[in-house]
Amino acid sequence: MFANLAHDLNFNFDHAGFSAFSGKPDPRVGHRHNEVELAVFEHGSIVALYGGRQVSVPPERLVVFWGAMPHRALRLEGPTVGHGIRVPLQWVLRWKLPEIVVRRLLNLDVIVAPARESPASDLALVKQWVRFMESRQPEGREIVLLEVHARLCRLAVELGTKPRVTVAAPATGGFGLFERILQIVSERCHEPLSISEIAGALRVSRTHVMRQFRKVTGMSVLEYITQRRVSCAQRLLATTDMKILDIVCESGFNSAARFYPCFKRLVGQSPASYRRSVRVAGKSSKYHPGRGPANES
Repeated sequence: MFANLAHDLNFNFDHAGFSAFSGKPDPRVGHRHNEVELAVFEHGSIVALYGGRQVSVPPERLVVFWGAMPHRALRLEGPTVGHGIRVPLQWVLRWKLPEIVVRRLLNLDVIVAPARESPASDLALVKQWVRFMESRQPEGREIVLLEVHARLCRLAVELGTKPRVTVAAPATGGFGLFERILQIVSERCHEPLSISEIAGALRVSRTHVMRQFRKVTGMSVLEYITQRRVSCAQRLLATTDMKILDIVCESGFNSAARFYPCFKRLVGQSPASYRRSVRVAGKSSKYHPGRGPANES
């Protein structure tokens, strides 16, 4: 979700990356993950930060995104409660979804679905998924995956037939210096960039930059830049045949020696292993809705 839950009711089931959550978002904490997330908020909307962009999600509207980009809630508008499902990216890629959805997910876009009332609202649908996952029954998991697959296919139709609504834009208004720091990071994170350079461009001290950024995001400027660069590398590994050493440079790391441990720490596997897992996902039949998982060695 756009932030960790204040009271995390995370129902992991069978696979560490396939999980459900329900609870009140905690705006104090940001995070990233490697799954595709489908979430709905009720009783209020949420304004979130996703990779340097503000994203406004109205209540009872499905939001879908790949969590590789660091994200967090900036503010809740009302007594907001979130409900959602996370599905491993590899599983989603196996479904061979329409290109309009896959392209936007892999391009680190945030998709807010058009309002939907029939045959059931997205709020009712996602809350039902959470209940199925909470039951911890194999049939419940199967139903959730079938319905997530179908909902993403319907989303592709909706995106293709309705005008695109812009919900993600550069962060503006309300944060002053923080916004300007984000703008510089977003524009220059693919090249060498130091806190001193950011401070010099803004004509403030390094300490002021670091303090203001941590106050809003809960992390250091350098950690945020690292996460942005790893997210870029994940996208290039998943969508191109570029050599890993070229990806090191393209994503903004100044050396392979720094890139490899950062990638392993944030993603949990090496760049080569990650690329293989994503490529296998596009060809493998280990898991398909309606058939269940094959035995994994």
